[in-house]
Amino acid sequence: MCGVEVEEVEWLPAPEGGRPVMQPTGKKEVIEADMVLLAMGFLKPQHPALPENVFLAGDAASGASLVVRALASGRQVAEEIDRKLKSKR
Repeated sequence: MCGVEVEEVEWLPAPEGGRPVMQPTGKKEVIEADMVLLAMGFLKPQHPALPENVFLAGDAASGASLVVRALASGRQVAEEIDRKLKSKR
């Protein structure tokens, strides 16, 4: 049988506010599947040793890079504007 083992979790409020805490319940099951696609948002896998049949893309591969890329892009534009303004003096 080919499939994926999943485990139920509960999301508990964080002690000091902010991001909720994931608490496994211990309830597991295996779902038969030939292919599994995970939408992980900004989570980067914590396990560096993934099987060779696991493929990562986007934030799952690189982490939350959108903010970093946006900051870099903003800085680049700011530098371009600064150069343009300085050249007009």
